[in-house]
Amino acid sequence: SVLKRYRHDHSSCNVLIVDDDPSTRRMLRQMLDRESFELAEAENGLVALDKVARCRPSVILLDLIMPQMDGFEFVAKLRSREEWR
Repeated sequence: SVLKRYRHDHSSCNVLIVDDDPSTRRMLRQMLDRESFELAEAENGLVALDKVARCRPSVILLDLIMPQMDGFEFVAKLRSREEWR
């Protein structure tokens, strides 16, 4: 019910799941698929930035501890771009 408040019709991907653990991404995908959310997934912050560039999500579910680029660095990069704030 919390995520439904952030659903926007103009977005082609309502939720971006960013997590390095495939089983966690799969579990979240299954839960959100039942609620008919449009989903995108990324296995780390670098991939997530690429996804955000192609499809601006309404909500990002973010693991903070990941290899390559952790969630904290991802948020900093996200905030550094005016159009993504």
